[in-house]
Amino acid sequence: MHGRGWWRFVIPGLGLLDWGAIFAALKAAGYQGDVAVEHEDSAYLGERWNEGLTIGLKTLRPLVAAY
Repeated sequence: MHGRGWWRFVIPGLGLLDWGAIFAALKAAGYQGDVAVEHEDSAYLGERWNEGLTIGLKTLRPLVAAY
């Protein structure tokens, strides 16, 4: 439908997902399990790997702490 290459993986905080809303919905539903977020952003591979992890951590850590 969309064709190849219409999207790509990005680090949490750089994409279109509202992570706050996602965590709020999980909390509202009573979810108490794990959440796995994979680092697959091709712009942050190799030498930029830690930079990508830092961006994702800064985005998600406050949400997980509030959860």
